[in-house]
Amino acid sequence: MPKESRQPAKSATKAAAPYQKGRSRPENFQGFVKAQRTKRIRKTEAERLAEEAAWLPPEKGFTLKSIDFVDRTPLKNQIKITIRNVFQDLRTLESFGPYVLGKGKQSATSKVTKPTAGGDLTLVEEVTNANMHSEMVALLKSIQAGHASFHLGNFTFSPNLQFVTVEPHCGHCTFILYMLGLRNKLGLPTAGIYNLANNCQYPLPQMFEESEELVNRICNPLNAPNGNAIDLLNSLFVQKGAISSWNEVKATQNDSVNLLKILWTTIYECLYEDLSQYQVK
Repeated sequence: MPKESRQPAKSATKAAAPYQKGRSRPENFQGFVKAQRTKRIRKTEAERLAEEAAWLPPEKGFTLKSIDFVDRTPLKNQIKITIRNVFQDLRTLESFGPYVLGKGKQSATSKVTKPTAGGDLTLVEEVTNANMHSEMVALLKSIQAGHASFHLGNFTFSPNLQFVTVEPHCGHCTFILYMLGLRNKLGLPTAGIYNLANNCQYPLPQMFEESEELVNRICNPLNAPNGNAIDLLNSLFVQKGAISSWNEVKATQNDSVNLLKILWTTIYECLYEDLSQYQVK
């Protein structure tokens, strides 16, 4: 004869315990989830479109030509006028000379110093870092440390500070320092072409590259009413519509056609092509 179970029978009418974290889900859990989903999707069409628009990048008011077929000669002609003006001025300086680094030197060392009663106090000392030349690294570190400022394309050191580069500046550094307003801070300016110049890649601090005023100063030497960088980009690269602001130029940095990179690469190409005629042997 089978033995009877000693466990009491469960009551069929016993109320289900309320759901708590760590316990099994209640029988109506799926219904609860469905109800919550229904609440979430009951939005007006305007609300749905507004949410989608918040996640989508803004539409551009222009379309670009195929870059392979763009003739950049008008842009390069403007830039080369600026290069000529800069180096014709610099050649009048006694300090302008050949680009010769010290024996065994692979890069320059740039410092920012402050005169004190006990001698010059070094505030910043930098060498080339990831292909960014020591001059540009030192300028960036000076801003970060509060020893200088950058506004409207002009770089300004705090009063009484000295900017010293022990070795001669290459032609690219000479040009950029001049365009930043540091002509009087140039130690040994040259028109030398540095080793990697043929790659047309010369890293600058991002704030310099993105400065509309600095780019316009280089690309529009005659201050022509319609000669700014945006005007040149519209006339050369835009197929339909128009670039209306510098922010639109900067916004292309993650696109397949990076207009900001095109501008700076063109500047470096012009330096590489023209610097040799200003060199001192």
